[in-house]
Amino acid sequence: MALTVGFPRMHMESLERRDFLPDFVARAAKHATVAIERGIGSGMGLSEDDYLRAAPGVRLVDHAEALGQALVLQLRSPEVEEMDRYARGKI
Repeated sequence: MALTVGFPRMHMESLERRDFLPDFVARAAKHATVAIERGIGSGMGLSEDDYLRAAPGVRLVDHAEALGQALVLQLRSPEVEEMDRYARGKI
């Protein structure tokens, strides 16, 4: 089974200005199947197309699907109510 990596977008604060950059996502996509949440990077002026140009094989998904990957990378700890969305044994 191939490793899957999810990148949920940062959107807790209305003016959120941090997220993983397209080049980082592209590096991850060389080693795993990557799912990025729609709107990732939008607080920094990046578009989904910026991510797709850097890593053409990534999938655009909703928040729940980004959280459903085997490995989830976030820049902050998940909210308590999100913990139940993580499948047992996931990182």
